[in-house]
Amino acid sequence: MFARTLRIAALTLAMTLAQTHPPCHAQTVAPAASAQPAAADQRADPQQEPAARGNFTAASPLPGVTVAHAAVRLLDGKVLVTGGFGQLFGLVPLAVTMNRLFDPDTGQWRVLPHSLKTGRLEHAMLLLPDGNVLIAGGRGQDNKPVATLELFHSGFQTCRTIARMNTARIAPRLNLLPDNSVLITGAGRSAEIFQPDPRSDTGYSVRTLDARCHARHDHHAAVSLADGRVLLVGGASDKLEIFDPASQSFSLCKPRLPHVLDDQAAILLYDATVLIAGGQRVYGNLTINNTWLYHPAKDTLAPGPPLTPSANNTHQPGAADVACVDLFPDDPRRARRYILLCGGEYDPGTPANGDVILDSASIYDAPNRRLIDVGPMIHPHDEFAAVSLTQPNGPPRALIIGGYDAHDAFQPHCELFTLQTPLHPPTAADRPANQPSSKAQP
Repeated sequence: MFARTLRIAALTLAMTLAQTHPPCHAQTVAPAASAQPAAADQRADPQQEPAARGNFTAASPLPGVTVAHAAVRLLDGKVLVTGGFGQLFGLVPLAVTMNRLFDPDTGQWRVLPHSLKTGRLEHAMLLLPDGNVLIAGGRGQDNKPVATLELFHSGFQTCRTIARMNTARIAPRLNLLPDNSVLITGAGRSAEIFQPDPRSDTGYSVRTLDARCHARHDHHAAVSLADGRVLLVGGASDKLEIFDPASQSFSLCKPRLPHVLDDQAAILLYDATVLIAGGQRVYGNLTINNTWLYHPAKDTLAPGPPLTPSANNTHQPGAADVACVDLFPDDPRRARRYILLCGGEYDPGTPANGDVILDSASIYDAPNRRLIDVGPMIHPHDEFAAVSLTQPNGPPRALIIGGYDAHDAFQPHCELFTLQTPLHPPTAADRPANQPSSKAQP
């Protein structure tokens, strides 16, 4: 948090100075101790199946080196990366407009000819059911929150501004609702709904919900639950709450996080529970190594296994800004069962000791409720992006994209994680009650 505060302060000053000599094109040029966790809940003997083994290999470097960019996998398997914080000619701070596309078949990046209409970093993206991508909020060139929403058209690979949020938001969260509208949260207690609107000139509109969140959420986690509701976790808060799209209202969950946290990771698991990992104390700035499992049906929060450093990283008694990637999103037998957790930062909570950018990586084995060390990565990564890749005829892979390096400097480095040891399909014992057997799966 201290390092982030200093980075934001420097960004504010530098961007303010840069306003007197604005660049003509918003594109970058690539330059040549924590809380003690409770014991993990083990549902099976780890020796019953082989430990996972992974391999990190160098990928093609990111064109236009940035941090705090956003990434999403498109329907055709390519990975779109938009915006970020860059440096023009390696000197001038820039809220980037560049759009980049990674092709997993060739392993190469391509800078798209059409850019964002507004340069932004710390923004959010969401793949819509029609294959287009919603781009929301963030921090602009003037270092202020951005209110505009843009739509990336996957077919034409173009962007256009389609609406404005009523509240400008840094680090918003986007969640697709059952009716294909989108819940927008973050940067306060207000929430908005983005929806198709044939009466609008752009075909879309935004409305502010009458209901407000019970807690302020900044740099929080938001998870779409199996029943269509949305769980909001922390973010300058110790509270969990759920948005119900049927009643258009928020309800507080009974359990709370043990600390007021932000920058935690969260992801839905195969059994409808939610894994919450790491985070940073808002008061004291110390990062923690706790994980928890939230059970929506029971409204309970149980401790999970602690985050631990990979073999080459001895600086991780806690972690924030960790990336969560489902390694099997396209395999109904394994989807949401094996989650890659990687990167982020460790903050000791004291100004004298700066943040440590992490190279740690592990797989959360949800059926056995354990963490398996598969790190370290080739490079540490913070304020980066990570996306699963399609694997129709091969092992699961994930793409790790740029961010800050070990020296808190911009890095072009990208890497591919490939799972080398097959993980067994789930048995009837760990299959959710409402899911058919694997034999019935396509």
